[in-house]
Amino acid sequence: DFIYMDAPHKPEGQTITLGGKQVDIPEDGLSWFGWQPSRDECVKYTGLEESIHRIREVASQHKVKGLLGFSQGGVMAHIAACTPGLLPDLEFVTLVASRLPKAVHLPTECDLNGV
Repeated sequence: DFIYMDAPHKPEGQTITLGGKQVDIPEDGLSWFGWQPSRDECVKYTGLEESIHRIREVASQHKVKGLLGFSQGGVMAHIAACTPGLLPDLEFVTLVASRLPKAVHLPTECDLNGV
């Protein structure tokens, strides 16, 4: 079975940089987390707890063997895969058009040194 999950957050007037220009995120979209710039090329993610809770709810009802994450969902899939005990049956993660998390508050198992 393939289970599709919507992100739990509505973005709050955030912008991203595309092609050197600031672009507003559509207000009707959904988001796994918010972000704030930090000093050391990392960002501070907000709302991760709620997103992890939502994933835990779904995982309690289904045996999750794999994750497929696109864009910000790929970042969240990576974080979920590294969160201890969240997905005990997980065998694979596929990230599409995504990036590695660059956050200061990640589970310790998400050690990105040397990546």
